[in-house]
Amino acid sequence: MEFASLTKIAPLILRDMSSHHHQQDHGGRMTSIPKSSPRKPRAKLTHREFLANKFPNRPEPKSDTLIALPLRLIDLIQKRAPTLWTSEDVRFERTLRERVGSGICRNVIFVTEFAGYPDEAGSERQSDAVDKRYHKSQKSISAKERERLRKGGWSEARIDLLQRQQDAFAQKIRDLTKGYLGWLVTEPGFRLELVLFLDEHKAWICNEGRFPEIPQWFFTERVSPSCSTTEAANEESFASMFLQRWGLETLLTPDLPYPIRPQLGGAGLYDLYKLSEIGGLVLYVPWYLFHDQSLTLRDILNRRTTENKPNHLDEWLKKQPDRWGYSRYVAMFDIYVFWLLGLQARYGQRLDGHVRRLEESFAVYLDPTRTSPLEIDKGAEVVRKIRLQMLKRLRKCQQVIDDFIHSSAGPE
Repeated sequence: MEFASLTKIAPLILRDMSSHHHQQDHGGRMTSIPKSSPRKPRAKLTHREFLANKFPNRPEPKSDTLIALPLRLIDLIQKRAPTLWTSEDVRFERTLRERVGSGICRNVIFVTEFAGYPDEAGSERQSDAVDKRYHKSQKSISAKERERLRKGGWSEARIDLLQRQQDAFAQKIRDLTKGYLGWLVTEPGFRLELVLFLDEHKAWICNEGRFPEIPQWFFTERVSPSCSTTEAANEESFASMFLQRWGLETLLTPDLPYPIRPQLGGAGLYDLYKLSEIGGLVLYVPWYLFHDQSLTLRDILNRRTTENKPNHLDEWLKKQPDRWGYSRYVAMFDIYVFWLLGLQARYGQRLDGHVRRLEESFAVYLDPTRTSPLEIDKGAEVVRKIRLQMLKRLRKCQQVIDDFIHSSAGPE
């Protein structure tokens, strides 16, 4: 299936973005920086120019976006499908990952934990690409907090238990979020609204050199890029309603959304007073309510009136069959990002004849505990079913978009 047709307008939207200069902020964010000083003898190469110079024999990428594969997945593919790539392909894949992190959209690089970043054995360059706040957020109990607990009489065993509990909770939140992304990118209503959103704001995106986003704050200081004019700021505020409706902070590429992260204590990332309830619930829960341990988030959702319920998320919010829970959407998102946006976009028909080997590679990537041939074969079959279900959902997305375009065109 020609996936690029799902966002047919995207190349027109991004055609002028290469004139903007950017640097990377934490968690997949993009921030503008001043152009190079005219006193420098040579302008610094953009990431795309660097790759073109380093690999002159590779054809010019057809897409404005390059998704980098995780190093471990590169190793698995090289091992299990040794005839797929040339030695130059392998060098390109590794260089791309080490150079840009998760990916690049035109000349804007991004890193995100939802695209296998950081790698287990990443380079120092990758570590530098993510801001210290990102790394700090991954630690459930800091050294300072450990010391405070020790002084409070906590044993090391009790602190370790608390850390395991917090790590398990954080992992569940990450999996739920990633699973939601896997569902979202294959949801027809979202894909149609995304195409309309990109079309409506294409001039803004070209002028500002980025996608609209929900602003982030560090106490009273805005850490997200500001708009160039008051009119642009007003349009971004209007555009944020689409993002909030689908629980998004921004887009990293026309095909890759980035989620609003839940605020579950500590310093917040967003101005909660400006977040609309179309995107979620803002709560203040007094401590005394925790007396009833049976009170759940689902109870709070069920209290909402019919008018305020997020009906566009019904399929996601309803209980999934045991054989198709959110964990399968977690795997679907990885397959969507790395197989479809990464491998398929770069190698196309070269993947033919290597599909089963790639399914085995993804099976081990998604579950490193699979080591025996039997376990790997079973895992590959699961990957195949998820991949085919993903393609089925994406074909439905394409049909909805095509039907809308046809109906909007009117009679010939």
